[in-house]
Amino acid sequence: MPSTEVREAIERVREVHRRVLDAQLFRGYSGRARALGGTLALIAAFVLSRDGYPATAAAHLAGWGITCAAALLSNYGALGLWLLRDPEARRDVARLRPALAPLPAILAGGVFSAALVARGQHDLLFGTWMVIFGLANASSAAYLPRVAWPMGVYYLSGGTVLLAGADGGFLNPWPMGIVFFAGEWAGGLAFFFVRRPAATFGRFFGLGKESP
Repeated sequence: MPSTEVREAIERVREVHRRVLDAQLFRGYSGRARALGGTLALIAAFVLSRDGYPATAAAHLAGWGITCAAALLSNYGALGLWLLRDPEARRDVARLRPALAPLPAILAGGVFSAALVARGQHDLLFGTWMVIFGLANASSAAYLPRVAWPMGVYYLSGGTVLLAGADGGFLNPWPMGIVFFAGEWAGGLAFFFVRRPAATFGRFFGLGKESP
C-alpha cells in the first residue's frame, strides 16, 4: 500500500477516535454557573475581609459554608435544568452518571474538614479544600473537556502551597477567593464553549446571538 494511502488511513482512524471521544464528553455542567461560583467566592472574600465582619473562625466558617451552598445550588440547579430541557439529555437520569465521579472526593473533603474543625485546625482548611477540589476535577477528567485535568493540577498546586505555609491565615479570605475566582472562571469559559462551539465570547454574558 503506498505511503500516502497509509497516512490517509491513519488520519481516518484518528478522526473516528476524536469523534468517539467528543461524543463521550459530558456537557451537563453549566459554564455560566461555574463562573458564578467563582464570582461568589470573590464576593465572599470581600465581605469576610471587611472590618465589620466578625474576626472569628466560626464566623468565617459560616461565611464560606453559605458561599459553598450557594455555589452548589447554582451548579446543580443548572445541571437539573440541562437534564429537563436539553434534547441531548432527553430526561435520562443515567446521563448524570459522570456527575457522580467527584462525589467520593467531595465526601472525603467533608470528613477531613469536620476533623480539622473539631481539632481547631482551621488554618489547614483552605489548602484542604483546594486539594479536594483538585482531586474532584481530576476524577472527572475522562468525561469533561481537556481543561478539567489542568484545572485539577491548578487546585492541587494551590492547595499544596497553602498547606505548606499554613500559619494562621484562615481569617484572610483572599487566597481562597482569588484562587477559586480564577479557576472557576477559566473552567466556566471552557465548559461554555464546549457546549456552544459556535458561540462568541459576548454570548457568554448573554450579549448578541450565537453564530450558526
